[in-house]
Amino acid sequence: MFINQNQREEFELARSCLEREQRLPVRHHHKKDDVTTSGFTRKKALELLTTFYRECGHGKGRREFFKRHRTSQTEFQRVIEWFDFDIKRYFQVDDGQLYLINWKPIREVLKQERLSMAVTKHRNTAFKKGYADTKELFVELVCVRYSHYYNNPKEFFEVLRKVDISRGTFYNRVKKYNIKAKFFMSVDNGEIFQIKNKSSK
Repeated sequence: MFINQNQREEFELARSCLEREQRLPVRHHHKKDDVTTSGFTRKKALELLTTFYRECGHGKGRREFFKRHRTSQTEFQRVIEWFDFDIKRYFQVDDGQLYLINWKPIREVLKQERLSMAVTKHRNTAFKKGYADTKELFVELVCVRYSHYYNNPKEFFEVLRKVDISRGTFYNRVKKYNIKAKFFMSVDNGEIFQIKNKSSK
């Protein structure tokens, strides 16, 4: 098929863009026998990762933990990302079933636009629309929060707005009904262990 010079240039440009997409770098999965520049093997990094979340998790004592292990939290995060561990997080509400958390890294959350403060207004009309002010209702809302919005409370506030419950009422009822959540983790599909958390007692 005959094409003129302009069409040929457009065709070559389009093909070069396509080839560029195909040549995008593939994420490198480091082997089990690889060693980081700071001297961490995959096995040592895995031991540190599990020990950290068992002993500190989302609670206090991080500074002392890394000082005791002669490293820093910055280096720890760098090593974990370098080995690209398959980390899965789970939650359990009121000793119920274990559910998977749809985890979103905090760096991705921070990139999002801030929602309007309108979503945090007091709107308690859900109870006037047939919803019962029961523990079961708020256990379900806690499950929704942790399953999809663990690292992203602003989007969860939007969920509360849609069911006409203010965040103040939500936190008040969670405290009133003594709803507790426990958190768990598995690394590379290994043993599931509990993460130390402020709410875990």
